[in-house]
Amino acid sequence: MVGSAAPPAERARRVVQNHWWARGDSSRDNWRLLLAVFHDGQVIGQQNLSARYFATTGEARTGLWLGRRFQGQGYGTQMHAAALALAPDGLDAARVTSTAFADSASFRGVSRKSGYQPNGEHRIGVEGRPFYAYEEVIASADWQAHDRLVAVAVSGLSSAIECFR
Repeated sequence: MVGSAAPPAERARRVVQNHWWARGDSSRDNWRLLLAVFHDGQVIGQQNLSARYFATTGEARTGLWLGRRFQGQGYGTQMHAAALALAPDGLDAARVTSTAFADSASFRGVSRKSGYQPNGEHRIGVEGRPFYAYEEVIASADWQAHDRLVAVAVSGLSSAIECFR
């Protein structure tokens, strides 16, 4: 998979840099929420929710990373459901997009299972090489009508809502 070939120390450095950037670039209209995903007390992945010009566009983006040995066990589906419960349900996002690399067919499958629809492809640069990325989108109304595969409840958002809109 793209980006996972780097040595563990390099991957760890990139994660830390990404978290620093997300915190330093945050405002009500442009934000990134990076959430660790735990199972049995161990970090198994990361679920991201971000937005640019959120007050204007009402659009948020999701992204996730899940350790290989935890893939195919339903965690990705749960992670998507949590992000969607927060974005359209909690933050009133009009729509949510998700992007996956071309070699991430399983993650694209999870997105479709969660109700996302194909929204095109584009090329991005990673580690000095071009890769195809596929975008998927779900409108809030489609999420509201979608058969929920996982029950999710958002709590405590009222104390932090001013950070997001």
